[in-house]
Amino acid sequence: MTALAEEPGQIEEIVSKTLAQKLVEVALSIDSIAKDGWNAAQRYKFASAETLIGDVRRPLLERGVLVLAGEAVTDERPRMTKGGTETSITTVHLAFTFMDADTGETIELPWLGRGEDPMDKGVGKALTNALKTFLRQQLLLPWGDDPEADTGSDERAGNGSDSVNLIEQARGLSNAALNAALVKAGLPAQQAPFGAFMRIPSEAAANVRAALEEQRS
Repeated sequence: MTALAEEPGQIEEIVSKTLAQKLVEVALSIDSIAKDGWNAAQRYKFASAETLIGDVRRPLLERGVLVLAGEAVTDERPRMTKGGTETSITTVHLAFTFMDADTGETIELPWLGRGEDPMDKGVGKALTNALKTFLRQQLLLPWGDDPEADTGSDERAGNGSDSVNLIEQARGLSNAALNAALVKAGLPAQQAPFGAFMRIPSEAAANVRAALEEQRS
């Protein structure tokens, strides 16, 4: 965007940066996010939401860029833990918007987040997860890890007594077919169902496998 500023004896062209250009500057200004948190139960380090937001907030606001969010749909699914207690997995579907306060230009992107809690903190955890993963993905923030290298997580998801990873069996099917398989197995349909197959409750795994095969036939 350009504008003309006239001074005595001269005309100067002023060039305004686009929102995309400002986001590039923000991404380039952040080298990495420190892992300042520790999950004692599963024994791994993580970057806390407070640290990530603190590192990203100033570079965005210095350039007049706001991050806005609106909640569209919230799904909750009960799950029995291996200890026999009931917990709840909450999925929030959001619309995140980057807004340029100088020009009013916006970029809107749909996003989701998941959180698990046996009490009333599931939505809060899901919102935090959504914000962290959104900022990390859109600004390409390096955290010094790779989810595919986390064999412990794969073992917990695929071989644990409370959930089974059926993501490979779910590949290639449409959202409608995946939701049909979930419902057939007695589980709730999801707006974005593919990710749900990473943690299928163990007691429903056999029925889900059969339902997936039925969808492929």
